[in-house]
Amino acid sequence: MTAPEPSIQGPPWLSRFGRNVPVLELLAQAAENGLEDADAYLLDDLCLMAESRADGAVALLLAAILALREGSVCLELSQSEVARRLEGLAAPEEVERLARAAMQELEKGALNALFPDEKAGQPVAPLILKAVGVRKLLYFQKYLRHEERLQTLLRGRLSLPPAASEQTALKAVLQQVRLASAENGQRLNDDQYAACAMAMLQQTLIITGGPGTGKTSVVVAALACHLRRGVKPAEIGLACPTGRAAQRLTEALRQRLPSLAGESPAQALAELEAKTLHRLLSYSSATGSFWHHRENPLPYSVVILDETSMLDVVLMARLLDALRPNTRLILLGDKDQLPSVDAGSVLADLIPSSGPAYTESFAKNIEALTGVKLKAQSKPGLLCDKVAVLRVNHRSQRHIQETAAAVIGCHANNADEVIDALPRPGSVRPAASARLKKSRDAANQMFLFADPPQENLSPAPAASSGGAASLARGTLTRKGDDRDGGCWFMPATPAQLSEALKGWVKRAYQDTGYIDLARKARAPKVGAAIADPAIQRVFDLVHAARILTLVREGPCGCNSINEAIVDLLRPGRKRTQIFTGAPLLFTANDYSRMLFNGDVGVCLRDDENASRVVFERRGEKGQRQYISFAAETLYGCELAFAMTVHKAQGSEFDEVFLALPSEGGERLLNRQMIYTGITRAKSLALICGAQPVLKQALSRGVERCSGLTL
Repeated sequence: MTAPEPSIQGPPWLSRFGRNVPVLELLAQAAENGLEDADAYLLDDLCLMAESRADGAVALLLAAILALREGSVCLELSQSEVARRLEGLAAPEEVERLARAAMQELEKGALNALFPDEKAGQPVAPLILKAVGVRKLLYFQKYLRHEERLQTLLRGRLSLPPAASEQTALKAVLQQVRLASAENGQRLNDDQYAACAMAMLQQTLIITGGPGTGKTSVVVAALACHLRRGVKPAEIGLACPTGRAAQRLTEALRQRLPSLAGESPAQALAELEAKTLHRLLSYSSATGSFWHHRENPLPYSVVILDETSMLDVVLMARLLDALRPNTRLILLGDKDQLPSVDAGSVLADLIPSSGPAYTESFAKNIEALTGVKLKAQSKPGLLCDKVAVLRVNHRSQRHIQETAAAVIGCHANNADEVIDALPRPGSVRPAASARLKKSRDAANQMFLFADPPQENLSPAPAASSGGAASLARGTLTRKGDDRDGGCWFMPATPAQLSEALKGWVKRAYQDTGYIDLARKARAPKVGAAIADPAIQRVFDLVHAARILTLVREGPCGCNSINEAIVDLLRPGRKRTQIFTGAPLLFTANDYSRMLFNGDVGVCLRDDENASRVVFERRGEKGQRQYISFAAETLYGCELAFAMTVHKAQGSEFDEVFLALPSEGGERLLNRQMIYTGITRAKSLALICGAQPVLKQALSRGVERCSGLTL
């Protein structure tokens, strides 16, 4: 008698894996958690090559694919690591059984057909095993090749000695640039000044710092120094991983052009444009290759790469491969921010966990040039003297900075402590700092809470509709002293989150008269770039407050929240994303219009009452200008009242509402996501969601596996 077919529901490809119930259940759950069809077919192909669909074989290969999709370059071969990759896809005891079976399959050679074996006439295979110290790592061969190439190139560049330089002349240039910066309101602090000097000495320098620490100011100062030292603008390459980041860097340079006055050719530098790394390397979509590589290197004397944390291992290897040996390379980024979407966390791998180290001779050299004392703490390693850290945050309110530091340093054992230290609307927890307790009255006055402050609350009170209503009536100052704003936590169920969002919308859009202002503003003619105070006021309000989410789908995802906000602002009307005042996120790259993935425009009417999407640009002297495009000609736009944290990387807002998911998205929950979300805020960050979800996020960090060693 034939056994009945398993009745496990799932995508069509599930039938390719036979009738092994544990395997089918594992894969069905993986599909529920976002396993893409392409990954499933890759898994099927690997199983065919290995001639095995045993529990352990499927579990190991699935873990390798999930590791890659979650950003790791490889999978560490241990039972605990395999189990970690499969976490949440089955009951804990089943995950442990599958992880144990995976290691057994590997040990008995059941997957040998997937590994290269020159003796058997199989020099190329999809998977490669590599030992790095005591660790055994499993790679897809493409990523091992790029990682090994990157490691070789980095070791070569980091081994180069500091450039020879006439000290007196260099010191004079540094002083001129610092003075020019100060005269234009961009005075460099000691960290920035030392980093600028290091950029003039080292062939390769890594500059890391959190949001608002002045990384762009260092770029401007370093560029000014290089120009004064005779480097021509055409010899400078500026790049970012994304088009939006490149545009922001270009605009930031134009805003700071006055600080480049004097001996430097400021107007020539104004024409210098930051590009995406793909454009810098001249990528051809037709051939899938780059015009610039080791045989045809980039023609630059200096290359500056911003937002390095967003760069994956493959693209970083491509960049280094295309640099001439004598090209100076400056890498900037926030090591604590979310890493790249693709495999690798290159910036985090390059920053020593113990912090930067400097030789005594190098520290004395920097002190002689700048007067800044670096702590000499020489440690063996290629990164010694090659890392500069910016510590002073010039952007965010102090409590946001304190919370961000606590979040990024959090772990499973102290997550509750970090959460308890966050003030709740209407109360201050007993564990909160003395400064927060003293400012409780001021905080309550800011929010005008309907619920009176409550002492000795344990556990913390859930958010109520009264709390949401009080949020709507809030009068929190956006640019005040340290008593204003800060980082708050509102525990909430999905229903309470919905009520809180209503309060936020009232506060950000209804009480400010945003829609009326948008209706009065007139979009410029297509093709014209104009300055307009009415449009500027609309954009000021758009950038003042933003809702950020961890996920796109689900009741707490940005798609659902955007739809809910449209219903609140346009009650009883047909739901659409093209209406006056709608902020729209552009999700493609259009070089003919200079629109990039991540640009946010606003839908306005022109003088003929036609819908136009208006975008902000910076003029040659840094002035704010506005251009428009016919709404029907823009493809790939979506509403931007709410957006994901990933899309918000590199952006800043006065106030941020961070909505935690109620369900799903568990694999996205990590402290880097929370850190990146709240540090987009300058004055106020409000985290709203269930406390267990926040605890889960704070207890888990991004753990990307790689074999990169320097």
